[in-house]
Amino acid sequence: MTTTEMTTTAPLRPPLFQGGLPFIGALPWMRRDALGLLLAAKEQGDVVQINFGVRKITLLASPTAVERALVTNVKNYVKQTRGYAVMRKLLGNGLVTSEGNFWLRQRRIAAPAFHREKIAGFAVTMQRCTDDMLARWGQTHLQGGAFDVDKEMMSLTMRIAGLTLLSTDVDENTSDVGAALTELVERQVFQRVTLPFELPMSVPTPMNRRFTKARHTLDDIILGIIRTRRAGASRPDLLSMLMDATDEETGESMSDRQLRDEVMTLFLAGHETTASSLGFTLWLLSEHPEIEAQVRQEIQQVCGEQGDVDVGSVMRMPYLDAVFSEAMRVLPPVPLLARRCNDGDVVDGFAIPPQSLVFLSPYVTHRLARWWKNPARFDPTRFLEGGEAHQEGRPKYAYFPFAGGPRKCIGDVFARLEQKVCMARMLQRVRFTSLPEPKVEPMLAVSIRARHGIPMTVARSQTASPA
Repeated sequence: MTTTEMTTTAPLRPPLFQGGLPFIGALPWMRRDALGLLLAAKEQGDVVQINFGVRKITLLASPTAVERALVTNVKNYVKQTRGYAVMRKLLGNGLVTSEGNFWLRQRRIAAPAFHREKIAGFAVTMQRCTDDMLARWGQTHLQGGAFDVDKEMMSLTMRIAGLTLLSTDVDENTSDVGAALTELVERQVFQRVTLPFELPMSVPTPMNRRFTKARHTLDDIILGIIRTRRAGASRPDLLSMLMDATDEETGESMSDRQLRDEVMTLFLAGHETTASSLGFTLWLLSEHPEIEAQVRQEIQQVCGEQGDVDVGSVMRMPYLDAVFSEAMRVLPPVPLLARRCNDGDVVDGFAIPPQSLVFLSPYVTHRLARWWKNPARFDPTRFLEGGEAHQEGRPKYAYFPFAGGPRKCIGDVFARLEQKVCMARMLQRVRFTSLPEPKVEPMLAVSIRARHGIPMTVARSQTASPA
């Protein structure tokens, strides 16, 4: 916060959200329905404080406020929050959780591994994994029974992440890895963040023991792969790229521990958020058959009935691209970001006290009616050429599914390619039908998840040959 900002205008105190209970404020609401709480708070202003009992957190909803925190004053908004402290226990000091000079060094080392040309080579693996899943469905789900699409997409993207990151087929470890990630991501992280207080990991509570066991399961797999790779030949995957990469300024490469932290981060982020996006997009398409029909028509025009889906073909599918852009507007993969405002600030005329916590929420900002017409409606034409997402004068940070600024997700190109290759291949081969019960209910975990899964049935597309 500059002296000019402090003296030329008298900043206001953010209004306090009128909701919650005495003493503990909105904490029970946050634990029960975090997304609903954020939307309710947004109705009281673009900058609003929410009482969580022992602390107040300020929701910054406007695009200008988001840009302030992520770009123009980014060094003042740090990741020293309770949520990131919990994530560090799982991910270590990887790109998502590290800060300062260490983060900058790691980002420089990792960046070459995410160049578009290198990512493009993974499309073949993405299609092959999707084909294998569809072949398995031919023996199970194509018989007509309902199944959880969310769970299937998690298995698909986990396998893709294993093969592209580590050249390792995690199919044989899927149950162990899946159980560990479910325990850590779905149950533990958000629960720990919303507890009134958290006991140290050294205290052998049931929750701490489950956390340690699940983390050790993941560590054993990933560190074992790193040790094997150190002793063997390089392979065409992201792990080799990271192992071979050096800091352009210092010439240093990553230690095994740093590799573990980065691989754990990329493995989690590389499958959790993409799986969530795929599952919810399939559900949205099944709820809007006219949109699904347009997507199928585009896929057939570009790839034919059975042609391969590669980088070149998905680049010729603007409607499919718009479908995912709109799905991530309605249900962004990471719906909430938290930061600590170190030195205080003035945002949209409101004073943010030093050392206070702030929330940035794509889920909320993507629903601001002054930037999005009928924001609850699923409408991919917003992102086509000439659509409202491209209108002149629209704030850049009215839409930020991959965050923004220097901390923008390094894997966004990988994720967008994976989304489109997997989706196009599935829609070539099968048709999905959503079920009325249980109702699909988005909830906040680390990523956005479906509280009761995404139940659907699947049938072979009329033009598809047997898988």
